[in-house]
Amino acid sequence: MLRKTLQDCVRHEDPILAPDYTEADVQALRAVANGYGTEDQQKRAIKFFIEDICGTYDFPFRPGPVDRETNVALGRVRAGQILVYFLNDAPTETPVAKIAARVMGTKKTA
Repeated sequence: MLRKTLQDCVRHEDPILAPDYTEADVQALRAVANGYGTEDQQKRAIKFFIEDICGTYDFPFRPGPVDRETNVALGRVRAGQILVYFLNDAPTETPVAKIAARVMGTKKTA
């Protein structure tokens, strides 16, 4: 759909409110937080956090006379950007192949 005004291009929900979610989103977050999330739940939880909770890929501008909503949205976006950085780009001393080969539940090494 062609959007004709800036109003049509931005999100209109209040960034202070919790985002819309499904039961599967909540269950995935809880499973990951409790340490027993399946592979699908882990992926869903991270995706939900980055895209919906943080709005990382959204345009953060919120129209109106007060910048509060835009500033809150920018804070959420920044949190998502930091998470994406750590997931994809942060340098580590451990090779990626070694991290991927770790088995859940094994003793962590320092």
